[in-house]
Amino acid sequence: MTSNVPTAPTSLHRTEKIRLAVYHGFARTGRAPSVPELATLTGLAPAQVRQ
Repeated sequence: MTSNVPTAPTSLHRTEKIRLAVYHGFARTGRAPSVPELATLTGLAPAQVRQ
């Protein structure tokens, strides 16, 4: 039996987390969150957010 669990690359998951955090930031404040804010919101390192 095989599993139908998607095996998306980690970077895609990371990109989606950041994209959603940007959208939520715009909705909350009317501006894009900064890199440090995105890092806090996503639990990622600032370097990962910049990448």
